[in-house]
Amino acid sequence: MAVLVTGGAGFVGGATVAALQAAGRAVVVLDDLSTGRAERVRGVPLLIGDVRDEGLVSRAVQGAEAVLHLAARSSVPGSFTDPVGCHAVNDEGTAVVLEAAWQAGVPRVVLASSSAVYGEGAPAAEQAPLDPRSPYAASKAAMEAQGRVYAHRGLAVTALRYFNVYGPGQTAGLDGAVIARFLAALGGGRALPVEGSGRQTRDFVHVRDVARANVVALAKGGGTFNVGTGVRTSIVALAEQLSALAGVTTRLERCPGRESELVASVADTGLATQELGWTAEIALAAGLEELVGGLASQVRA
Repeated sequence: MAVLVTGGAGFVGGATVAALQAAGRAVVVLDDLSTGRAERVRGVPLLIGDVRDEGLVSRAVQGAEAVLHLAARSSVPGSFTDPVGCHAVNDEGTAVVLEAAWQAGVPRVVLASSSAVYGEGAPAAEQAPLDPRSPYAASKAAMEAQGRVYAHRGLAVTALRYFNVYGPGQTAGLDGAVIARFLAALGGGRALPVEGSGRQTRDFVHVRDVARANVVALAKGGGTFNVGTGVRTSIVALAEQLSALAGVTTRLERCPGRESELVASVADTGLATQELGWTAEIALAAGLEELVGGLASQVRA
């Protein structure tokens, strides 16, 4: 029996597939490759198609031991541009996955949610009221609500609220990928683009820690958990830290702030530690040092 990973060829998906394989789990991936890359899951059975395709998803879940549902439109600005499309993929896709899993007798589903469901308020704890500020955040809140419906029907559904994920393989074009954008700017000898004041804070969690949380959650009978570090870092402080690691003077390019930009975001991670036995292990400094690698010599050259 295998774990079905929707969106498994994406940034988080690829790291999760690798973590599952390292744990000795068989994996099948379903991805439309709109943002995912097939090379991330080379050697793994890959079904190419839309998560809203009921027939395809029904076939994919047959015989699965669990489903990790990561497929989604994840752009916050993009959700303002095309809110209908965002909800169509995120909400309808989740409904298709949950119904197919329930019909096939798959015992558990893990949903990739987002810290965006909280709106303002830090540190954010799982029992806090939800206050989504974007169509994307609303779609993730709706995803969780759908999961609770199926939990009442007997399906073990776990929702993981990711905070700001970063790490190897993330591309600068991804929404929320401020670290990847900063690295691209440093590599090109450009100033680092800071949106808004730069004083806004985020909780940066390494993709390998997120992948490990996904794997751990497969043994959980249900619930909602934050996946973050519990450490807040301002965008300006992040720019300074990366510049220092690259051995260059910090240069900032001030850019307009985004619509519905949150001032502060940081996770309360107590519940994940208590119930999942999961805690982020990769400190931001270590993660950034890994990413910068030989960038300093490249920038100086």
